[in-house]
Amino acid sequence: MIFFRAMGSAPIVFALLACNQPQQAQIAEIAELKETVKRLEENITTLQVESFSFKMRQEKYDNANFDPAEGKGYRKVETTSGYFLVSLQQVTPHLDGVKVKLDVGNSQFATYNGFTIVAEYGRRFPKYDKKIPLEERQKLLAAYEVAKRNKSETFTQVLRPGTWNVVYLTLADIKPENFGSLTLSIATSQVSLSSGR
Repeated sequence: MIFFRAMGSAPIVFALLACNQPQQAQIAEIAELKETVKRLEENITTLQVESFSFKMRQEKYDNANFDPAEGKGYRKVETTSGYFLVSLQQVTPHLDGVKVKLDVGNSQFATYNGFTIVAEYGRRFPKYDKKIPLEERQKLLAAYEVAKRNKSETFTQVLRPGTWNVVYLTLADIKPENFGSLTLSIATSQVSLSSGR
């Protein structure tokens, strides 16, 4: 009798085992897909960092990039009418943002009567570190993108030839402790040259 009961339940056991094998295969396939997605997300993060670096190299002289923590130094900025040297001299808190003191060096013989500065500013671009989990890196990149601000300001001041010209630029809506990057470009409108007579 026990033998017949065991024989009667054998098909059920085999059916359960047969059902369990496809389920195990599905679990293995899902785990493999999760691993593939994780690798793809890591590749996307790497490509974002490389794309940012490539963009910075490509636009090397169209604008000047500064990290306030790096201290003084200057960058070259090309315009349609010549190039300027720009140096970030000082950063001070101002209302809900910061005020930056710039030295704009006009190394040419021309005098520029007025100019426009276009600024993009925000947090410091997060360093790529494989030790930081992917989710954390994505959060850092998202915080960097959300914190970006833009400003365009036209100045009537004259950029005298062959000298450093002091320019103050106020950047709103960023706490001084979060201010980690500044990108500037310059556009000029009026150029004066001596007549040579």
